[in-house]
Amino acid sequence: MSDSPYLSPAEAARYLRCSSSTLAKLRVYGGGPPFCKLGSKAVRYRQSDLDSYMSKNRLSSTAELPTLASLTAQLTSQASSKPRNGRR
Repeated sequence: MSDSPYLSPAEAARYLRCSSSTLAKLRVYGGGPPFCKLGSKAVRYRQSDLDSYMSKNRLSSTAELPTLASLTAQLTSQASSKPRNGRR
């Protein structure tokens, strides 16, 4: 087991200085930091995973940001590849 502490979504949001709802959306749509699911509701983030996520998403210019079209295409392809289980 890792020595890195596990953080709740609220603690992870404070650590990353973003909102809890942003992390929740990233869990649903993808593109966020890795997380662990405990049972049916409890979610935890390893602090080391949050640090890695921030390092991986580091930019030196806004020109490096993906365009809206590329993000839309990425989300569309991810959504179409996910199996549907009848839930909405």
